[in-house]
Amino acid sequence: SVAAQSAQQGASATRPLAFGIGESMVYDVKYGMFNVGTARMEVVGLDSVRGRKVWHTKLEIKGGIPGYRVHDVLESWIDVETFSSLRHRQETVEGKRERTKVYEIYPERGVYREDAKPERPTVSNPLDEGAFIFFVRNQPLEIGTQYDFPRYFIPDRNPVTVIAARKESLT
Repeated sequence: SVAAQSAQQGASATRPLAFGIGESMVYDVKYGMFNVGTARMEVVGLDSVRGRKVWHTKLEIKGGIPGYRVHDVLESWIDVETFSSLRHRQETVEGKRERTKVYEIYPERGVYREDAKPERPTVSNPLDEGAFIFFVRNQPLEIGTQYDFPRYFIPDRNPVTVIAARKESLT
């Protein structure tokens, strides 16, 4: 269950999720003092992947400078019971370069597949980029503490290090 997973990650078993369906946050993207775009992070809703109930989340970044535009979309489908990624989609447009990648992640078998490529091994309780943001938001972080999480779904890119620098409230 979600409560059991939260407890396993070091939170209280009664700790509520730090996000909810329909949540949407918009950020200004800055380069130095210049506003160069926006980012939007949202919990799209509940969905189903391979018969499992999932949260569908989305992070979209739009912007750039004259002559170089960026439009990146990261979508995640996170298992409600295990808080593991089951699917991850990356749509990237940066300048003249465009690409889309879809990852199918099978935590129960310990493998993932990128598009039509062969399966590769993954870690226990894997998370993709977008899922990691929601996972970290739900952790009881202490200011000034460094955390290493070996949960990124591509094993050689672990651990993901998070430093709790400060706490901010967003409206």
